[in-house]
Amino acid sequence: MEKPREKGIKELILSRASNIFKRFGFKKTTMEDIAGSLNKAKGSLYYYFKNKEDIFRSIVEKEKSQLDDELAPILQGKLEPKDKLVRYFQKRIEFLDKLPNYYSALKDKHLEHYSFVADLREKSREEEIKSIRNILNEGIKAGTFRKLDPDKLAINIVSSMKYLEERAVSRENIKEIETDLEIMLDIILHGLVARN
Repeated sequence: MEKPREKGIKELILSRASNIFKRFGFKKTTMEDIAGSLNKAKGSLYYYFKNKEDIFRSIVEKEKSQLDDELAPILQGKLEPKDKLVRYFQKRIEFLDKLPNYYSALKDKHLEHYSFVADLREKSREEEIKSIRNILNEGIKAGTFRKLDPDKLAINIVSSMKYLEERAVSRENIKEIETDLEIMLDIILHGLVARN
């Protein structure tokens, strides 16, 4: 079992490294940069982490867990399916700045050859599609949404959302992204809402 002091040091390393990765990106960040931010020798980091990839993976997993914690109340809550869908996407956009390394792992071409990144990308996409499909199925069952193929629709909705997230991550105007999200959701919902 990890001792409290060791756990505290690991958390400090991850916190400092997270800021450095956010500022310089994974490729340009070195173990020397991380060690220097802690006023430690580079070798001392290897007691806690195997390498730079191990530190980055730990940060990304932590950020992913934070996102899951934010989305869980929405997905498990008692909102109407239409409101749940809107709130789910709003929360994702709202949380982008708090998860810079997670989103970097999802989009950065330089990271594609790391197996943990490939696994993360696949798992994240599957989870998103599943979440959207569940909301769509709730709406279809409640008679709120038309009876369309929830699997195909979920894939298309997630793909549209990825486009907005990529724009937001590349530091475009967040207000413009929020407006685009409203337009996207309006199109989706008016295409989904059951007609009487």
